[in-house]
Amino acid sequence: KHVPRYAFFLWLACRRSLITKSKLKNWNHIDSDVCCLCDAHPEMIDHLFFSCDFSKVVWQEILQMCDVHRPAGEWNFELDWATNNLQGDSFKSAIIQLVLSAAIYWLWG
Repeated sequence: KHVPRYAFFLWLACRRSLITKSKLKNWNHIDSDVCCLCDAHPEMIDHLFFSCDFSKVVWQEILQMCDVHRPAGEWNFELDWATNNLQGDSFKSAIIQLVLSAAIYWLWG
């Protein structure tokens, strides 16, 4: 019902435990925390997954393909939406859960 690697990354993201450039910079491991997807803003979880211009385009395409008619929101809004709307064993719910976890994995990686 899920891909373990994707599910694990989604779990880490929900706990805000994924390592981002902002965390690495705070730990003095790198000098720049600029997002590698847009090259414009600090790479934090909120930005990387939903605020980044590149990520916004990805999410709009995903939502459209999943027949979800609303704009992508911020991280907390999306987590609340997924928690409230992706319960149960419907095929559509399973597909959206899989796509959500895959998108988080590939946007981070």
